[in-house]
Amino acid sequence: MGVTPSGNTPGAVPLYLSIARFLQEQIETGVYPAGRKLPSEHELGRSFGVNRHTVHRAIEVLAQQGIVCLERGKGFFVARRKKPCVHGLTATSTFTLEARRTGKTYSTQLLGVEVVDAPEQVGEHLGLSSGESVLRLRILRRGSDSSVYFSTSYLPERRVPGLRKSLSQLSSLHDLLQARYGFTLRRVWAQIGAGYPTDEEALILNIISTVPVVRLESTWVTEQEGLLIEYSETCCRADSHKYRVSFEPDKF
Repeated sequence: MGVTPSGNTPGAVPLYLSIARFLQEQIETGVYPAGRKLPSEHELGRSFGVNRHTVHRAIEVLAQQGIVCLERGKGFFVARRKKPCVHGLTATSTFTLEARRTGKTYSTQLLGVEVVDAPEQVGEHLGLSSGESVLRLRILRRGSDSSVYFSTSYLPERRVPGLRKSLSQLSSLHDLLQARYGFTLRRVWAQIGAGYPTDEEALILNIISTVPVVRLESTWVTEQEGLLIEYSETCCRADSHKYRVSFEPDKF
């Protein structure tokens, strides 16, 4: 196959991930088009000069990412890509509002919450003094269409007193802020970028480090007083998600 995956020397990429990356490149360049059956694990092992267990782990990585799928009794086939998830981006759009509009459902899992000193970038977006405390929430959302999103939200601790006690059954952060503090939020700044995931993002999104991601950063204020309440960063796979920006108020 013309590949020599890196070995297991200190700091090297694990051998099975090297094989997974090579196979992914073969798929993306059309060597194995959608619907094509992959060679058997025995054949791949012989081509790469590794045991079948290592090949199996590599294919599992591709299967977890939806790149290949198993047909029982037949083997692994290159999956047919689903249409990208398209998300509307307006001053008020959120996962919850999108779910209500489209009929999608999202499960929400709070991965962690802690009080930290505001990082410089966060402080600039929220108008905070150096070293001011913020509440940092790390949230994983899964859509009914198999989409996965990892978000980190920062909120000035002094503006959301007691919020931590209300997070045990978190479903929608903005709904919670509305119910507890009367805050109706609107987005006043957003930035979209693409790149490769951090180690944490790759682990949480269950992807390998060479799968590109798209990041959406947003700053939110209260509709009533214009108080800076939240700075958020949302990360998802770039090959299966798009953002559609509207310059009309909440119109698509």
